[in-house]
Amino acid sequence: MHMKKLLYLSAIVLAGVFFSCGKENPETQQGGSITLTSQGNAFIPQKGGEAEITFTATGAWKASVGADAKEWLKIKPVQGTAGDQKITVTVPENGSPESRTGTVTIAP
Repeated sequence: MHMKKLLYLSAIVLAGVFFSCGKENPETQQGGSITLTSQGNAFIPQKGGEAEITFTATGAWKASVGADAKEWLKIKPVQGTAGDQKITVTVPENGSPESRTGTVTIAP
């Protein structure tokens, strides 16, 4: 029973992906801002999958993956223009029993 709970918890925590823009505090840099309109983090199960980041940009923007996740976390697109935007985050299956955490940064 204890092992079953541990596996369930691991499946929930596995491959957590955290996004670095806050809903309450838009990031401003070079005269532009990013306002996150989706949840600030997503949990992708061990089997892998996709999540979407939605946000509003007041100008051109670029997105990047933190060094801790570059090998396994993919995003598309990596740049865009002003307006309502969507980035798709793709995470492959995690063949390891260790959980993974990655960061996606969106900046004007």
